Amino acid sequence: TAQPQASKNVSPLTLGQAKSAAPFVLTPSSTPTGLDFQGAFVRPITSQGTTTKLAMLHYGTSFGSVVVVETPASARQDSQIAQQLGQLSMIGKTTVNGTSATKLQTSLVSALTFTQSGVRVVVVGLVPFGDITQIAGSLK
Repeated sequence: TAQPQASKNVSPLTLGQAKSAAPFVLTPSSTPTGLDFQGAFVRPITSQGTTTKLAMLHYGTSFGSVVVVETPASARQDSQIAQQLGQLSMIGKTTVNGTSATKLQTSLVSALTFTQSGVRVVVVGLVPFGDITQIAGSLK
């Protein structure tokens, strides 16, 4: 029988290292006070036979954290996301830098997802929605 593999402790990357590993990475030019960059991770992912990379950028600490997850965008992926999220009543629409975005705003969690410069972006955190929009709006 197959044995589960032990997880490896991996040190977080700097923003520069993340951009080298995944050139599509967008980084915020502005983050709210207390949401300092903590580290990044870049991993290969395979979906429907195609391998690409996923980048995760972590800002803040503990319950006041925000995570920015990025992958190269595809029209098929965008269509599937829109279809799946459109079925949820708590999902709303907004814009980020003039681009259509989908938002989730509850008393506990805030999230935005949108495509910018060919990158599918998800910004999520246990912070006020204004912090999420500040980070999302400053991605370059």
